[in-house]
Amino acid sequence: MWAVPLVVFVVLLVHLSSATPVLAASDEKNSAGTDADVKIDKHFVVTLRSSFTPISDKQAKRDFPDSPVYLIQSKAFDKTVYLVRVGFFKNYADAMAFRESAVTKYPAAQVSEITSNEFLTIQRTLPVPKPAAPTVTAKKIEPQPAPSVPPSPIPVPAPSVAPAPAPVPASPARASVYSPKALFAILLEESDRVAPAVRAPLPASLKKYRLYTTHTRDKKKTLYQLKLGFFENESDVYAARKQMQEVYPGTRVVRVSLSEQNNSIQTALSAPTALPPVAVPVPKVPPSAVAKVPVPTPTLPAAVPEITPSAAAGPATSYDRDALALLDKSRAALARGDNNVAIATLDQLLRLPPNRYSQDAQELIGLSRQRAGETVAARKEYELYLRLYPTGEGSDRVRQRIAALEVSTTTTPPPELKAVKPRMEAQSTIVGNLSQYYYHGASRLDTTTLTPPANAVNLPGLTQTDQSSLVTSLNFTHRYRSEDYVNRLVIRDTFTKNYLEGQDDTNRPSDIYYELKDRKLDYSARLGRQPGGSGGVLGRFEGLLAGYNFSPKWRINVVGGVPTDISNDSHLKFLGAGMDIGPFAENWGGSLYTMEQKVDDVTDRHAVGGELRYFSQIFTLYGLFDYDTEFKTSNIALVQGNWTATSGTTVHALFDRRKTPSLSLTNALIGESDTSIKSQLQTKTYEQLKQQALDLTSTTDLYNLGISQPLSTRWQAGFDAQSAHTSSTVGSVNQPGQPDTGTIYTYTANLIGNGIFTQRDVNVISISHIAGETLTGDSYSLTNRLLWGASWALDTTLNWYTSHDSSTNTDTDRFSPTLRPSYKWKQNITLEAEFGEESTTSRGTLTEDTTRRRYWSLGYRWDF
Repeated sequence: MWAVPLVVFVVLLVHLSSATPVLAASDEKNSAGTDADVKIDKHFVVTLRSSFTPISDKQAKRDFPDSPVYLIQSKAFDKTVYLVRVGFFKNYADAMAFRESAVTKYPAAQVSEITSNEFLTIQRTLPVPKPAAPTVTAKKIEPQPAPSVPPSPIPVPAPSVAPAPAPVPASPARASVYSPKALFAILLEESDRVAPAVRAPLPASLKKYRLYTTHTRDKKKTLYQLKLGFFENESDVYAARKQMQEVYPGTRVVRVSLSEQNNSIQTALSAPTALPPVAVPVPKVPPSAVAKVPVPTPTLPAAVPEITPSAAAGPATSYDRDALALLDKSRAALARGDNNVAIATLDQLLRLPPNRYSQDAQELIGLSRQRAGETVAARKEYELYLRLYPTGEGSDRVRQRIAALEVSTTTTPPPELKAVKPRMEAQSTIVGNLSQYYYHGASRLDTTTLTPPANAVNLPGLTQTDQSSLVTSLNFTHRYRSEDYVNRLVIRDTFTKNYLEGQDDTNRPSDIYYELKDRKLDYSARLGRQPGGSGGVLGRFEGLLAGYNFSPKWRINVVGGVPTDISNDSHLKFLGAGMDIGPFAENWGGSLYTMEQKVDDVTDRHAVGGELRYFSQIFTLYGLFDYDTEFKTSNIALVQGNWTATSGTTVHALFDRRKTPSLSLTNALIGESDTSIKSQLQTKTYEQLKQQALDLTSTTDLYNLGISQPLSTRWQAGFDAQSAHTSSTVGSVNQPGQPDTGTIYTYTANLIGNGIFTQRDVNVISISHIAGETLTGDSYSLTNRLLWGASWALDTTLNWYTSHDSSTNTDTDRFSPTLRPSYKWKQNITLEAEFGEESTTSRGTLTEDTTRRRYWSLGYRWDF
C-alpha cells in the first residue's frame, strides 16, 4: 500500500514540472484584453548562501568585488531565511553562466528570479558610475592666472535651450497596449480645484503617447493631474518634456505603476491636431549671467537649505505618510546639526519602495554626509541623485555641491597626519515584538454503535468549548554597543489568560537575563533566566554563565544555577565548567565539559562530555556525547552532517541515541505521589532510587537520511527516510512499564515550488508513508503561501491522514484544512487570523466515533 503515495508523487512531479507560471494578481495583474501582449521585465540573481541563522556577505563581496553583492531576509511559513545574493542578470542563461563560475567556492549557489521591489530597493544602495554631464552650450572662458589668495568662485556655464526636434510621421492617436517597461510619464499640470484641461494639441512626434488624467489625495486635498505617457527610458521622456515645456512650464517626469497604466484607458483624453514645429531661439548668455559657485567654507551652515518639494514628482503610494514623517525627522536632525541621526533616518526612508519623497531624501542624504565630513560617500549619493533625476532644480543644486566638493578637495593639500583609529561611537538599540492572540476551539463527538453493521444506532452528539484563551507574548532586547563593551538585556515572557472555568491563568517567563561582554579583556557573563543546551546543561535555568578567552583559540567557561523546567517538590542546583577549543585547521572546533547536578543534597546527575564541530562551504558535521559517571551509561550520543554538491544537491544524515527522558535521579519520581527525593530517601536507599530511575527511563534510537535536489529555478524535490525505536521500561510499583514501540519507518517525499501561480508564492506538496509493527498510515499535505501587494499574505494548508492499527483493528481518517490570512500595517504591525477544522473518524469493530473540532484565532504582532 505504501507504494501508492510514491506513484502519486511521481505523477504530480511530472505534471507540475511542465506547468506554466501565472502572473501575479493585484498590481501585477494586467487588465482584460492586454494580458497576451504584455511581457514582464525579469531580473535574476545568484543566491550564493542561505541560512536560518544570520550570516555575513563580507566574504562574498571580497570574492566578487565587481558585482553587486547584498544580504537580504525572506520569510516562509513564519521562518526567517537569510540570503546572500549577487546580481543582476537580465536572463536566466547569464545567471547560470555566472553560477558555473562561482559554484567551486559556493557549491550551494542557485539561480533565483527576484521581484521588482527587491531589484529597485537594492539598486539604490549600490555605487554607480558618474553619469555623463548633459550637453550644454557655454561661452568660452579664458584661463586666468593662478591667484595668491583663496581661489575665486568657479564659473558654471548655463545650459542653452535646444530647439524642438523636427516632427515625425504621426502614429496612432492612442496605443491600446503599452509595455510594462514603460513606467515613465510626464506630469503636465496639477490642480487642487478642477482637472486641468488640454491647452494645446500634441506635437506630431508625441501623438503615439496617451494623454490622461489622475487624481490623488495629498493630506486633506485632492490633486487633479494631467499626464502624458508612457515612456520606456529616461532619454525619451526628458526629450518629450522639453517639447512640452513651452505650453506647460511646470512639467515634471514621474514614475507610474502598471495599474495606473491600465487604468489610464478609462481616463484618456482626445488630443487635437498636432502642433506645427516651433523654432525655439537659443538665448545668448552674457558672461555676467554665468552662474557662480562659491568656494565652501570649512564648516557648513547648520540651517537646512530650502529644497523645492518634489512631492508631485511621483504618484501617491501607501508609503507616503511614513516617508513624510521620516523626511521631517531628518530635516529636524539636520537643523540641530545631528548629521548621524539624519543619515540613519534618510537611509530608512530610502529603503522604502519608491514614493513621492524619495527624490528629496536622496538629495538630503548627500548633504547630510557632506556635513558629517564623509565627502566620498556624499559624492556617491549626489551622483546617484543625478542618475535618478538628471534634470530639474534639484539636479542643478546637486551639481553645484559636487563642484564644491571638488574645490574643497583640490585647493588646499591635506596636511600629513598620523593615522589614528577613530573611536567607535556608543550605540543603543531596542528591538523586539509584542503580540496578542485570542484562541477559541470547540469540539463535537458523534458516536455510532454498530449492532450489526447494517443496523446502526446513533447517539446524540454534544458540542463543547475546549479552548478560550488570550495569549500575550513579549520579546524585548536592549543592546548597548561601544568600543569597549557589548551588553544586552533580554526579556521574553508569555502570559495566558484562560476564560474556561477550572483552568488557571499561567505566566511563563522563558528568558530574563543581562549579558555583558568586554571586548578588550575578552570576557563575557550572562546572569538571569536563560536557555541551556550546551556545557552539559540540558534545559532552561536561572543562574550565571561566564567565560574568558585566554587565547584566540581557547576559552574557559563556568556555569551554575537552578533548573526551571521541573515539576516536583525537590530542590535542584548544579555547577559545571568547560572549555571551547578552536578553530583548528581552519574548519575544526569543539568543546569539553563536566557538570554535577544535586537534588536535595545528593547527586542527581554527574556528566562529562564534549562537542565536535566541522564547518566548510561543502560539508558540515556536528557531534555530541554526554556520559553520566553516576549511572555509568551514556545519556546522549548524536552525530549529524550535511553535504552540498556542486550541482546543488544536498544530502543530510542524522543518528541520535538518547535516554527518554534525560537520565537523572529525579526520573525515579515518575508516577509517585511523593515528589521529594529527600522524602523518598527515608524509605529507600540511594542505590534503589538509582535503579528505579533506570527502570523508568527508555532509550530512543533515531536515524534519518535525506536528499534534496533543485529541479529548476522554481522547483525543488526532496526525499527523507527515517526510522525510530523506543525501548520498553520495567516500571515501578506506582508506574506501569511501557511496551516496546518496535521500529517505525517513515518515508517522506516533498516538492517545493516558488512563483508557480503568482510571482511570489510558495507551494509545498508532501506525501508520507508510515510503517510500524502494528500501525501503518499515509499522510498527504498541500501548503500554499500567497503574497499580493505590499501588505497581504494568505497561507492555506490541507492535511489528510489515514491509518490502520492491527492491534485494535481500528481505522482512522483525519482531514484538517487551515486558512491563515495576514495583513502588514504601517511596516511594523501585522494583523493575523487563523481558521481551521479537524475532522477525525475512528472506526472499530463495534463503534464508529466522529470528532469535529473547529478553531480560530485572531491577533496582532507589533515589531519595534
